[in-house]
Amino acid sequence: MAESEINVITHLLDVEQKAAELIRGVQEEANSRISAARAQADAEYKAQYDALVQDLERQYQQKVAGISESHRKALEAYKAEIQKAPQNDGAFRDFLKKELSEQ
Repeated sequence: MAESEINVITHLLDVEQKAAELIRGVQEEANSRISAARAQADAEYKAQYDALVQDLERQYQQKVAGISESHRKALEAYKAEIQKAPQNDGAFRDFLKKELSEQ
């Protein structure tokens, strides 16, 4: 009877070893699938992130261009207004002479 018990224990150890190998294989497969899913999710995230960054950069450049154009137009209008203003050089010289001589 001792030999049959040894055979049973040996058989159970073999079954346990096969189960451990099976679990190890399944765990490796699960890790592989998780890694692949993570890589795919990271790639999709990066693609969406890059698209968003490009869109925001495009919007920023458009706003900067709009503001620059608005500023340029305002400056041109101011210059035109100043150039249209009448100038009285004689009165200005007299004013400067008066102010500078008082000091």
